[in-house]
Amino acid sequence: MKQSQPEVNLIRLAAVGIILFSGDLNAADNVPLKNGAKGLGPEAALASMKVAPGYRVELAASEPLVMDPVAFDWGPDGRLWVAEMRDYPNGLTWNKPGDPLDAPGGRIKVLTDRDGDGKYDDATVFLDNLSYPTGVKVWDKGVLVTAAPEIFYAEDTDGDGRADTHEVWYSGFAQSNQQHRVNGLAWGLDNWLHLANGDGGGVILSQERREEVDIRGFDLRIDPSTKRQEPLNGRTQCGRFRDDWDNWFGCNNSNPLWHYPYPWRLLKRNPEISVPRAYVDVPKEPGAAPVYPVSPTLERFNDFDRSNRFTSACGPTIYRDVLLGQEVYGNAFTCEPVHNLVSRQVLKAKGATFTSDRHPDELGSEFFASTDSWSRPVSVRTGPDGALWVADMYRFVIEHPEWIPQEWQKKLDLRAGTNMGRIYRVVPDTPDSPKIPRVDRLEDAALVARLESPNGPLRDLVHQMLLWRGGKGAVPSLREMVSSGSRPTSRVQALCILDGLGELDAETVRIALADSDPGVVRHAARLSLNHVPAAELAKLSDAMLDDAFVAIELSGVLDGGEVYGKLIADLLARHENDPHALPILLSAIDQGNLETVISQLTQPGAAKRANLALPTLSRMAAKWREKNSLSLLSAYLIHDGAIPQTSRTAILSALFDGGASIEDLAGDEANRAKLHAFFDELRARVKDTSLPDQDRAGAARFLGHPSVFAGESDLRLLAGLLVPQSPPLLREAVLEALGRARPAGTPKALTSQWKTLAPSDRARALGLLLGRSDWTSALLDAVESGSIVPGEVDASSRSRLLDLKDPALRQRAETLLGSASAENREEVLRAHQDVFSIKGDPASGKSVFATVCIACHVAEGIGQPVGPDLAALTDRSPESMLVAILDPNRAIEDKFLNYTLTTQGGDSIFGLIADEGANSVSIRQADGTARSVPRQDISSMASTGVSLMPEGFEKILTKPQLADLLAYLGSLGSDAPSTPKGNIDMAARISPGKGGVVELRASRCRLDGERIEYMPDFDAIGWWTSERDRAQWTLVLDRPRSYRVEWEYSVSPDAAGNSWQIEIGGKEFLSGTVASTGGWETFKTESLGTVNLPAADNHVVVRSKGPVKGALFDLRAIRFVPVAE
Repeated sequence: MKQSQPEVNLIRLAAVGIILFSGDLNAADNVPLKNGAKGLGPEAALASMKVAPGYRVELAASEPLVMDPVAFDWGPDGRLWVAEMRDYPNGLTWNKPGDPLDAPGGRIKVLTDRDGDGKYDDATVFLDNLSYPTGVKVWDKGVLVTAAPEIFYAEDTDGDGRADTHEVWYSGFAQSNQQHRVNGLAWGLDNWLHLANGDGGGVILSQERREEVDIRGFDLRIDPSTKRQEPLNGRTQCGRFRDDWDNWFGCNNSNPLWHYPYPWRLLKRNPEISVPRAYVDVPKEPGAAPVYPVSPTLERFNDFDRSNRFTSACGPTIYRDVLLGQEVYGNAFTCEPVHNLVSRQVLKAKGATFTSDRHPDELGSEFFASTDSWSRPVSVRTGPDGALWVADMYRFVIEHPEWIPQEWQKKLDLRAGTNMGRIYRVVPDTPDSPKIPRVDRLEDAALVARLESPNGPLRDLVHQMLLWRGGKGAVPSLREMVSSGSRPTSRVQALCILDGLGELDAETVRIALADSDPGVVRHAARLSLNHVPAAELAKLSDAMLDDAFVAIELSGVLDGGEVYGKLIADLLARHENDPHALPILLSAIDQGNLETVISQLTQPGAAKRANLALPTLSRMAAKWREKNSLSLLSAYLIHDGAIPQTSRTAILSALFDGGASIEDLAGDEANRAKLHAFFDELRARVKDTSLPDQDRAGAARFLGHPSVFAGESDLRLLAGLLVPQSPPLLREAVLEALGRARPAGTPKALTSQWKTLAPSDRARALGLLLGRSDWTSALLDAVESGSIVPGEVDASSRSRLLDLKDPALRQRAETLLGSASAENREEVLRAHQDVFSIKGDPASGKSVFATVCIACHVAEGIGQPVGPDLAALTDRSPESMLVAILDPNRAIEDKFLNYTLTTQGGDSIFGLIADEGANSVSIRQADGTARSVPRQDISSMASTGVSLMPEGFEKILTKPQLADLLAYLGSLGSDAPSTPKGNIDMAARISPGKGGVVELRASRCRLDGERIEYMPDFDAIGWWTSERDRAQWTLVLDRPRSYRVEWEYSVSPDAAGNSWQIEIGGKEFLSGTVASTGGWETFKTESLGTVNLPAADNHVVVRSKGPVKGALFDLRAIRFVPVAE
């Protein structure tokens, strides 16, 4: 161990909707915003840029040629088209509250480099008086512009440099916050333009076709040649973009890189298939990960916790050239304007998706950053010259006034910098500067030759030009390129151009299918429909069939029949362990191939059975009433003794979910007896305390199926497990089972045991009782009788009770719990100002937190992560904290609005929209659980217009309790040391790696406590000297599994003997006494025991068990090694 002086972070708290943000902002490092501050001139700003070694930054354009650039695109003639949002944030004439709003001031400019020196020296205003333009795309003889509520086409028809035509092609985009409007316009290999939703949504009308598409929860693609449009899975805030193979990515303000692995065009085929969310977090440190600015940290108005973390991620791209080096090809770059930088991630394919990490030379730095706090990079792109281009909006304040207190708005010049703006390019630090190629004068054959360029944007431009021209003369050259192009990227682009021209033939597709590169084969498979029969596709090599992207496209184009069914079964077996490929492959199932697929996967002795796919196939068979398929499954379940019990349970559960009955599965008495014997075995397993918690929970969950539930006896069995002695995982499963079986005695069983229910169980129990009107009446009966004290009804449930649609029930609730009349929040706050004069007790406040906050927030490793972890709040001010608690609706982002969803079966679900997919909606409820509902099962869904965090805590908490809660929240910060360099200050989300092993490294944990720190020299956590010290990770599992746990640690003989514990999900899983390794520098690996973990985000906490004598140990890593199933 080495000596270190711990730092104490100041605490700040912000409320945005339900969120109490947490973080590590050190106020001593904050630089106050001062009105009248001046930005730097272009050359001085250029000098402020810091870029990775081996590169330099060049100034390509600056004011007065360009101002407030937010998006740009190159034309075939090399000119640069720029969208300027000069009217940000509230209109060209708005400067402070009270000024007129939304005066249009946006422009589209055309920049020209007349002397060919790589710097633009002339600008023409092509369009002006636009309202907040967000994107521009060169298209044929003009440009397409995104400016909500429209996408329009503009063209200069008389050669004067200004637009003469303005044709609206699409309309209906939401005119929401300017940072959340439609944007993008990125060209795809599919011959469509892809757009980012911006989060605002809308019902989009194609003006020519008069067809509408609702993009709430989706992005959009458009075909400008036909004016068609289609939704895309995923909802990007700013900048949907792709790599060279048509893998699409996006981001939102605090998530710098998402991948969208589920094509809407494929997933929509089968409404039975749903995915938990449409995107995958690509970085190994997802979400608001750390960034490393070189500029001073300025005073912030929101997201206080996210100083030096992603909070404004936007305008990302994949680098698609090799000018900056082969190792940079395929890297992702994301702008972070609040912190004046562009961050890089190095991508790596992982099945049907990607993972990424920081470049090893940038673990504590950024690829591109400025020391100038006015620098606001908002868009980064690969240029047709191979340089990396960056648009710098250059503003004094970049936050939108919506999140800035009015008193600050009056003090600051929020539009300072509106007459400024820069565009930079990053190039190799060599004497030569690359040139923008001019291709507008090339003949078709010469254009095709340009497809051999390593530059992706240039190939895209050639692609589009050939389509604009009609390009029939290029067809022979394109076919030659498909067969003999020197680059896979050239061959695949030529293939897709032929498709766009309508000139694709079977011979060319066969040539592409025989290509040695999976990327080419992937798109050949996508385009093979009507060209190549399924029998030929089934003969692709194992290497190609094992490629997840090839498999996905194969599943989308095959034309049915037995050969198709057998190939789909083969693909399911090959990719069953890929959670992102499996749903798309399953979406290929229909009533014409289901029997063939099930037959292939269940036949005796089958080498590949795809056990993970069979439950979904079983649900389809039951729902579609496919008798032959049901017979195959019944025989498999009843007579195949080799099926793992977990698989048998999952398949039966899916069959019952789909509506199958005992009679459907067991045609005679003997088979029915075998099924009932299996059910009885599960009842015994529920009670068997020697079994792992996961096994008991799975059995309990299964008993909730109405076809299995045995009435009063099963109600007694399950309700009897809702006791403190039962593990949390089992109690959760019991409540889920009761909610599914819906026995009439459930309300009585829950309310009669209310006093012994744990807080988390109470939240789930209340959710059950509020889901049905007759059960809600029973809940009110319990409150009326005193079985449940009004104060034990949490604020969220209380809010729902006081907002019931049934007038009689609502009146009873108001009588028992107090009126929900719309009290003025300011009056409530004024009435509680005396809370500040009460000395709060943090220990008592922790109890208050466990009672009223734990359902939605995490602190000290305990709670539900609906809102963020509160262990490192960033505003110590009791005034701010009280506002956050008593007035949660003061400012709400759309993504934190509460929704009410009613199912066709009459269930009501309340919560946030966690995600929307082609076939399902996922709702995150107040108890932290997420529930996915197929769209076909939704009766209605509407926003309540308020945050999930309810008003009315003043009716639940006394003023002394509020004072205690404020004291507890304030005390959390004293446990949170500053984050050591190379370590993150939030629990890293870590998934299984090679062989399913999960390694929790010291360098990837969150540290809380007094002196605990990460020691890079030892790659270990040390100075573990206090009972309050702890290390935390989040272990992300997509399926339940058993693990053997081991750790690598060191401790000297004189420090050995302290007690330790490992908590997972707030429960102690493992504990013991530290044994000596012989010395602090002698690390040894020790096996600790086995654990059973659910498919969830498992919050892992390592801490001492009691006071620490000397030091606990130095910890390098914990490993979770899968136990053979």
